[in-house]
Amino acid sequence: MKAGPVQAAGTILILAGCALAFPFSPPWAVLAVTGALLAAAWAIPVDENDRLILRAFAGVPLVIALASTWFWSGVIAQCGILLLLLAREEVMPATGKPVPFVAAVCGVLVIGAVIDISNHMIVPALLITAGFLGCAGILWVRQYRLKRTFRSTTP
Repeated sequence: MKAGPVQAAGTILILAGCALAFPFSPPWAVLAVTGALLAAAWAIPVDENDRLILRAFAGVPLVIALASTWFWSGVIAQCGILLLLLAREEVMPATGKPVPFVAAVCGVLVIGAVIDISNHMIVPALLITAGFLGCAGILWVRQYRLKRTFRSTTP
């Protein structure tokens, strides 16, 4: 999967999120400013160590502005920003398969559905915390096994 079609698909998802918010009369000035912030974060050359976090969080104001009008338009735009981020950091072109994107979108949709259904923020916060701790636990166990393997093979 090349970066060009992936970036086009990400842009289409962001524009679809914006289009879905228009029937709910979003504040166009806020969308213009947050969209310009996102475009500037992608256009400005940034140091390789700092670009991921800058580009990831540049889309947050746009997603919040869209989600304030209609929740699912913000979720769709978040999926587009995620796809652009994976393409720009060369995760999608390197793997050649959409597996990282599909996994991330499923996570975004599940958390979005939990937020929409629960109508409270404590349940999604607990879900995100449990997921983070679960991933950290899995990585810790893998690292422990790797250390144990190399510790037993050294003389």
